[in-house]
Amino acid sequence: PICEITDQLAYAFRLCVARPPTPAEGTRLLALFNQQMDKATGDTPARVAAAWTVVARVLLNLDETITKE
Repeated sequence: PICEITDQLAYAFRLCVARPPTPAEGTRLLALFNQQMDKATGDTPARVAAAWTVVARVLLNLDETITKE
């Protein structure tokens, strides 16, 4: 369900940057996830794994995630 994916995306975002996503960020993450689901091939579990891989890479490469001191 879409609500579950939205909650999971918000949780992943929170784990990376220690704050909840803004509504705009949540919308962008959901759009990215759905875009990757549409691009991926294979059965559903493989498509979900591919979509989550892209989302995770984006989250881990945010300037806000990478802290330089």
